[in-house]
Amino acid sequence: MARVDSLQSPAGAHLLQTLHRQRRRYWKRLRRCRGKLSTKAVHGLRIEGRRLLVIFELLQGLAAADELKTARREMKRQLKSVARLRDTQVQLGVVKPLRRAHPALGSFYGHLGRQERALGASAAQKLEAGAGGLKQSLATIEAWFEAMVAGGGNDALCRAGLARALELNRRRVVEGEPAVWTGGEIHRARIALRELRYLAEFLQPILPSITADRLEKLHACQSLMGEIHDFEILGAQLTAHVRGHRRRRKALEPFVRDLIRRHDALAVEGRRKADVLFRARTGVLAKLDRTARGSAA
Repeated sequence: MARVDSLQSPAGAHLLQTLHRQRRRYWKRLRRCRGKLSTKAVHGLRIEGRRLLVIFELLQGLAAADELKTARREMKRQLKSVARLRDTQVQLGVVKPLRRAHPALGSFYGHLGRQERALGASAAQKLEAGAGGLKQSLATIEAWFEAMVAGGGNDALCRAGLARALELNRRRVVEGEPAVWTGGEIHRARIALRELRYLAEFLQPILPSITADRLEKLHACQSLMGEIHDFEILGAQLTAHVRGHRRRRKALEPFVRDLIRRHDALAVEGRRKADVLFRARTGVLAKLDRTARGSAA
């Protein structure tokens, strides 16, 4: 990669550095997954892959369109290949410490363990199969964008494009504010909020008004949404596990009641934290709107 001080577009140089660094972070996580698809390794891979997808969105109109399309498609395939494995690993983490208080969870925990092993074997094959094409696409995108920036890419145009991406993602979160903190609404809101947070983190070095406090509030709300979603997936898995087993269902009723209480408490807390984001004029999202407008001006 070219020296940063030789690049003529500061905003473009920052984005190029971000792409280069994130590409390396993803391949580091992928190598770890080749060794073992542990809970930590899979979680890290998904985080870095999602961050790359956000960078692809930033590069729209600035880099090779065909290669971006190919890279996005391959990255989504990679993330999808470990999605069910990740859900199962999260459920194992929730259930494991509760087995002593709820002995009836033993059979469900065993079922999750068998499911994790089966999904792990399948995911390992799919990750390996798609790695080559993705690596080539990423290298091509980085080389193309580096040449554009080094050749005198318009910094004002690049900065305005980044600001537009921030505003579009902010608007997506605002329009997706969940009326009901459950089911599909919370899942869609969480995805939009996560993408906005990653985008804001990438842009913080060139948009200093994106403060650490604002990023932390985005993260806190997103994390709560994630916990609620995890509980809902666990509830669906548990329902399938006891279907047609009357004795098993009765034995697990105390745990199910506890699960519902925890879910409802998280939803109440989520609504409280969300007010910090969505409040008109003084909320975090309103402040990000002013940041985007000021940068694009």
